[in-house]
Amino acid sequence: MGWNDHIDNELIESLKELVGSGFVFEGGAPYDVVQKIIASGKASLTPDEATIFDEQILPALRALEEAARPVPNLRLPD
Repeated sequence: MGWNDHIDNELIESLKELVGSGFVFEGGAPYDVVQKIIASGKASLTPDEATIFDEQILPALRALEEAARPVPNLRLPD
């Protein structure tokens, strides 16, 4: 194992969650890119696949992260 393998492992877990949560679905280019990263790592992406990752998958990962954040208990005025 390399010194930064944990980074790919975290990314892979996030990508699996992305698919499981319905943010990325089978049949599209983002799904294919996600599957390739899971199987072979992000370094295996072609330039076109890297563009799909940057423009479509990364925003979905951010949205998933945002959706997972707990909502603070806000007290409404009486």
